[in-house]
Amino acid sequence: RESRLVTRLVDHLATVLAFLEAVSAHDVQAALTTVQLMLLVVREAPLTEAVQRKVRDLEMLPSISSLLASPSEILRNESILLLDALIGTHAQTQGILVASGIFDSLFAIIDDEGGLRGGVIVADALGVIDHLVLLNSSTSRLLVESPDHFPKLLQLCEPTPLL
Repeated sequence: RESRLVTRLVDHLATVLAFLEAVSAHDVQAALTTVQLMLLVVREAPLTEAVQRKVRDLEMLPSISSLLASPSEILRNESILLLDALIGTHAQTQGILVASGIFDSLFAIIDDEGGLRGGVIVADALGVIDHLVLLNSSTSRLLVESPDHFPKLLQLCEPTPLL
């Protein structure tokens, strides 16, 4: 029964995305519930090429990525989890997200959360960065060759004094 529901939701991702875009700026609770529903779908439905293609064709990735700038921390945090689940090892998905400026958003979140001392949110953001560059030489190169991103990555590697 649950798998039938997930299959039907995958078929109606365009409607779910339109709803998310309509409510995200005005109703944080509705947006949060929608992101959580999408996360359930992505986690339960096999992340097949067909599902990935549908996500790309609907141009969902930049819309979801834009939620990383939400003033609502819980919406931002759930969006990190959704993006992580969507990325997989699909090079095209990784490339779309990198082109939409996701590195800037993720490093801003890491900075806001206190760097490596930021806990679970920082770990999730770093996990997304890892999945963006995993087995993808193009996105890895963009990260390393960026005048903005690579120094931020190096800064995270510097030892910090204990308080």
